[in-house]
Amino acid sequence: NMMEEGYCDDMMETFLANSVKAHFNTIVCGLPGTGKTELVKYLTKYIPPYEKQ
Repeated sequence: NMMEEGYCDDMMETFLANSVKAHFNTIVCGLPGTGKTELVKYLTKYIPPYEKQ
């Protein structure tokens, strides 16, 4: 998980996961090579299978 990798603490990971589950809009921005795509790919695991197209 993101906490084990040192990217964020448990509270932030829980917040991001709950944001996805609650269908919140989220903006991910940053410099090239900072892991934006990896973060979005990680967060997709919190999208229920029936909502994925």
